[in-house]
Amino acid sequence: MFVWESELEDSASPLVLITAGRPTKWQKLCEDSLHENELGFRADLRFVEEPRFLGADEVALREAFPYPEAVVIFAVDDLTLSQEGRPVLCIDPEGQAPSFRADFDEIWQVDNNLSTGNLLFDEIVDECVEQGYLKPIADY
Repeated sequence: MFVWESELEDSASPLVLITAGRPTKWQKLCEDSLHENELGFRADLRFVEEPRFLGADEVALREAFPYPEAVVIFAVDDLTLSQEGRPVLCIDPEGQAPSFRADFDEIWQVDNNLSTGNLLFDEIVDECVEQGYLKPIADY
């Protein structure tokens, strides 16, 4: 789903922002998000395709979404679109906890834990992130 700025205030789902210009790979990522993984999970995401986000850094993305209900911002950048596993940048909207990467097939863990209140962003970083990457569910 592509969302435009006027619709963002109504968004309760985590936002996925594109910050790199690779339309074919972005489209594939959007399509892949509609499928559940082998465990029957998928993240409930809203994709935002806005030219103003191309090349934006974490600070700019945080400032663009100061909504109190936002628990995570997922950013799709050049690294996401060029590496195996498509590691998405997971950003704390409040800027209190460090950002980390999660393979695209694993971001459902971040979405599910944050949206249900099972974990806070900093707890995910402390308990589930090693060397800047979310541990796969198979490692638990």
